[in-house]
Amino acid sequence: MITVLCLILSYAYFDKNKQLNYMTEEYIKQKAITMSLCTYVGAKDFLIENSTDTALDYIIDTMNINKKKRVEIVEIKVNSYKVNDDNTISVYVSIEERPFKSILFHEMIFKKIDRDWKLVEFGVSA
Repeated sequence: MITVLCLILSYAYFDKNKQLNYMTEEYIKQKAITMSLCTYVGAKDFLIENSTDTALDYIIDTMNINKKKRVEIVEIKVNSYKVNDDNTISVYVSIEERPFKSILFHEMIFKKIDRDWKLVEFGVSA
């Protein structure tokens, strides 16, 4: 009887843990997409609130460049998501722009700081 109870509790724990990991992954993916979009629409307050000082200068510079562009965003999507050994999460977001049909990539690394996931590194590549 105790063995069955332990199995049931183990299953419930692992199922809950799996669900929590899935929710964290979806949360960070949506945050990454939102941060990429914010670099185009000029939502500086959101970027400041969700970035550390080390990532902030470059993402704000990117925002200032993107705001001057006359482009239409066709699609923003997460291309990859990886949990790193140092308890950070790497996310690569692709942004398709028109009329140039260019695709840019935002490389982001998030770390859990004070119970929330903050951007600690940011990069752009074409």
